[in-house]
Amino acid sequence: MIETIDTILKRRSIRNYKEEQISDEDLNTILECGSYAPSGMNMQSYVFIAIQNEEIMQKIIDGCMKIRKINTSPFYGAPTIILVFADSNVPTYIKDASTAIENMHLAATALNLGTCWINCAEDLFDSEDGNKIREEIEIPSNYKCIGSLSLGYIDGEYPKAKKRKENIIKIIK
Repeated sequence: MIETIDTILKRRSIRNYKEEQISDEDLNTILECGSYAPSGMNMQSYVFIAIQNEEIMQKIIDGCMKIRKINTSPFYGAPTIILVFADSNVPTYIKDASTAIENMHLAATALNLGTCWINCAEDLFDSEDGNKIREEIEIPSNYKCIGSLSLGYIDGEYPKAKKRKENIIKIIK
């Protein structure tokens, strides 16, 4: 149990990655952990797409850069991108996918890998460019992109925790 708490307290957003690709075993473990996230009425409305194909990854990066009007990759050079979609016909789809994303963050941290929740993919997959990529990766139109993760080996020092805000915890007995 202490290991779980340590993993939760250790997790940070990583923005520097080595070029080296992660192992298939680690990737499968992370995706499986995402699939064990709680979901409303156990509907498991989420779908995870792990992208390691450089051509498709570049389309996603270019699309996000265009949407956000930025000149650098929002995925920080990570060798793997995980896209998380969920069936928008399921009432709890956003919560379902969000808990799955958190499970994947924690699994990656436990495996000494880095992740960062990247927010531009949601906007990308609501665009014409994103719809072309959606067709290429075979995601139905009723599935909404909830988030994406950069994933890879950390390049550099592991970030220290930032100070937590005060007065965010209240216990009423």
